[in-house]
Amino acid sequence: LGRRGAQVLSFVAVGLAVEGFFPTVFPVLFASTQHWRPEVWQSAEIFGGAGVSALILLVNGAFFVVVDSFLKDRKNPEWRWAAAVLVLLAANEQYGRTRLAQVSAELASRPGPGLRLAVLQGALGVYEKRREDVFFRNLAVHNGLIEEARKLGPVDLIVWPETTWRPLVEKGGTLEGPNGETLERLLSGDLRVHDKMLLGSLVSAETGGRYNAALLIGETRRLLGS
Repeated sequence: LGRRGAQVLSFVAVGLAVEGFFPTVFPVLFASTQHWRPEVWQSAEIFGGAGVSALILLVNGAFFVVVDSFLKDRKNPEWRWAAAVLVLLAANEQYGRTRLAQVSAELASRPGPGLRLAVLQGALGVYEKRREDVFFRNLAVHNGLIEEARKLGPVDLIVWPETTWRPLVEKGGTLEGPNGETLERLLSGDLRVHDKMLLGSLVSAETGGRYNAALLIGETRRLLGS
């Protein structure tokens, strides 16, 4: 691999280390930048998100090597790195396309209609959503997204992000509001529609500490399971 190869691989290794061990510096994976390309993400089922991140870092490292070598010696740039990365990108892309086609074919072969989901995500930062002073604005945003989703057709289940709804308290094996409100009362006040929903809440446990809970809510705004 030589000196250039060591540079590229070191860059990839350092990037993955920073991503994995210092999440407050990079709270989102490098791979998340490709969320709009499902073909790119399919290899994550083999290598995990770190594999997709490594591919992104490798592309950037190889790009630097090619440009740097061209600027230093225009007659002999390191084109082999560009070629190697293009082969890896093409292989990853082809795997993604093949895998998506397999999944689509499997779903099409199953009898009966599928479950129609509306997965909603408001454009609010993870820390902003936790602030009490913006809770009702956040709630209005997601209630509005429900209305938009219903205009597109029937929905069997609406899914909200885990930090969108109110924090709850665990007491006597049941969940209630911080001031003793029943779950049904909170849901009736916060939700505009009577659709089945899956939403999340940060729950204060009776034994101490907190945990994320997924709540399945029925059309009557009653808890079906958690």
